[in-house]
Amino acid sequence: MDGSSVQRGRVQGFIRPEARGTGGFGYDPHFYRADGRTMAELSRAEKHEISHRGAALDMMKKMLMERGVVRIGIVSDSHGDTRIFEKMLAVHGAADAELWLHAGDFAPDADDLEAISEKRVIRVLGNCDLFRGWGL
Repeated sequence: MDGSSVQRGRVQGFIRPEARGTGGFGYDPHFYRADGRTMAELSRAEKHEISHRGAALDMMKKMLMERGVVRIGIVSDSHGDTRIFEKMLAVHGAADAELWLHAGDFAPDADDLEAISEKRVIRVLGNCDLFRGWGL
C-alpha cells in the first residue's frame, strides 16, 4: 500500500464552563450540541451515531478496502496499557488482521501494537494525542 491519507470526522458543538450529564468522560459534560444537550447527556447509541472517530474510521475503512485490504483490526484508548494487545491477539481471528488501526488517545501505544502484532499500524490520533503534541 502506498501513499497516505488523512480522514477527519467532526462533531459540531461548543464548549461551556457549565457541566451537565453523567455519561461519557473528559470534556463530554462541557461539550454542548446545537440541540442544547451535552455529549454526557446522550445515550451510548446516540453518541455512537455521531462519533467523530467512528466517522473517520468508516472513511478510512472504505479507503483501505478500495486498496484491497480486507481484514482490519481496530483498537483505541489503550492509554498506556499495552497488555491488552496480547490478550486481543489471542482472540480467534484477531491475529489474522492484515493491518491495524490504533484509534488514538495514546499514540505511542501504536508502536507497541506494531511490535507485538508484527503488522503495519495506522495511527488515528485522538483528542488526548493532540494535547500531548503528537498531532499532525
